[in-house]
Amino acid sequence: MLTSKELFTYHTSRNFLCFATKWTFDNDPLAALDCSSVCLVLLSGVGLTSDIWTPIVERLHNIQLQGRPFLESIWAVDRPSHGDSGVLNESALIGCQGLSPCAEYAAAFSAFLASPLLSSKERANLVIVSHSAGVAAPVYTYSECQLDPPIRSLVLIEPTVFDSSDMGIFEQWIRRTEKFIKSQKTAWTTIDEAMSTNKIWQKFHPEVRTIIANTFFRHTRGSDFSTKTSVAQEVSAFKEVALGIDIGQRLGSIIPKIPTHLIYGSRRDYWPKALDEAFFRLIHNHQHNFASVTPIAGESHFAPQEAPAQVAISIYKAVVATALQESKPVSRL
Repeated sequence: MLTSKELFTYHTSRNFLCFATKWTFDNDPLAALDCSSVCLVLLSGVGLTSDIWTPIVERLHNIQLQGRPFLESIWAVDRPSHGDSGVLNESALIGCQGLSPCAEYAAAFSAFLASPLLSSKERANLVIVSHSAGVAAPVYTYSECQLDPPIRSLVLIEPTVFDSSDMGIFEQWIRRTEKFIKSQKTAWTTIDEAMSTNKIWQKFHPEVRTIIANTFFRHTRGSDFSTKTSVAQEVSAFKEVALGIDIGQRLGSIIPKIPTHLIYGSRRDYWPKALDEAFFRLIHNHQHNFASVTPIAGESHFAPQEAPAQVAISIYKAVVATALQESKPVSRL
């Protein structure tokens, strides 16, 4: 398995740089001629980065070795304000007024799809996998027709989608989350100290925690460490999720047109009860339109980071279902 990081530029109100990580596999040479193979594009939630998809990618590779090589390649597109991309864009992000993180991620995603980084075969065989608020990027891209690429299927992992009637509860949750994030330390003398302060990270798979320790931090103020994703950018992205409450309505019009697979954690301890109820209403209302609905037993909203093996199996099942479709549906929303 080979890994590379590619840099691309996209233009909105400012010129931003963005990393896209690519994983390729040493498949059977005949796989290159197989038109059923797909290209996965992975999109991350708030506070997360492309690097921590690696354990899932490695498991997808191992699963694929046991059977037909359906995966042409896997890409993960950074959030422009997060991780290494956030460091590159730090100066451009300072003082940005009215910047919409959801819209910026959608713009970066659209620019990536249109870029020469993707081969014509990859672009014609896209399966988009999004986690949490990462769902905004493909939903905004396709519902607003910013681009017209084909897409073979969507895999939504714990998508952040709620009903407009829950806006008040959502805003209360956002305010509590913002207050909590701002109350945390922003610099630590050691990475171990930084890791120990995040209760959510402590529940992540050991491989994911190792990746976080190796990739999430940078030196500041001499020997201190801080996160590459600034508190200001993480808070901004969380607040923007509330503004993107219409994602559920947009998604409702997309699901009947594109084969859509839903994956969620059975341990419901992240969102307030009312928001969880809204999430399950989405499942109920579209149960006949989803290509599949898969719970990950015992895991939470952060199932990809807690249980990479189980999530990889669920993603691969969606990949196989997509690759084996007798006729490829080409969505041009």
